[in-house]
Amino acid sequence: MKPISFASTGLVLFLSLGLSSTATGGEESVTPEGPIFTPPSFGGPVFVPPGAKPGLPGTGSAPELEEQMAAATQSFSEARYICARLPKDGYRIDCLADQLAQYAAAMPQTPEYAEVRQIVEQTATKLNRVAKRNASKTAPPARLREDRPVNPRRSSRPIVPVATESLETATAEANAILAEAETLLLRASERSQRRKVAFSQVAEVVGSSTVLLRSS
Repeated sequence: MKPISFASTGLVLFLSLGLSSTATGGEESVTPEGPIFTPPSFGGPVFVPPGAKPGLPGTGSAPELEEQMAAATQSFSEARYICARLPKDGYRIDCLADQLAQYAAAMPQTPEYAEVRQIVEQTATKLNRVAKRNASKTAPPARLREDRPVNPRRSSRPIVPVATESLETATAEANAILAEAETLLLRASERSQRRKVAFSQVAEVVGSSTVLLRSS
């Protein structure tokens, strides 16, 4: 692999050849030896918080589930900035899609959180589709990893870059998707008095993610 240093941002991009053709449009993933962005350390909590039980429906008391939800929202709020620090704007849309998918997976897997979790999951899927439809034919997919030795944040899959000539259109579509998600999440908060504050926070952190898609 050939490293390319971006001194002004503290980022390193590792490029390699021979990536699987499925990386730009299919569902299969490439090996960890694929391209890797290494952003600087941000500090803060690990993305899946200690004590969280993602994937285990109906576990934990109400306070424990509320704590898990709050921790997931706080972690996403911080982890999403890994996308803003990328040296290439084209990777940001799918990077955010991946971080949203991880956010949904970290939420409590219980019925009362199902609507919000589904909205976030669907938003991640829509953003990923935007990136795939506008994928670059020259830039390779890349895996993201924070440059810190303990519990570095990372992408769960290769991130698909948007072609430069399609970036403006794709970004506008991505912003519309995020705005729609914020509206749906706010409506969901109005249907749950007990979770109103938590769901409103989800709406705010998802809706405000549009700032991460602005060109550097």
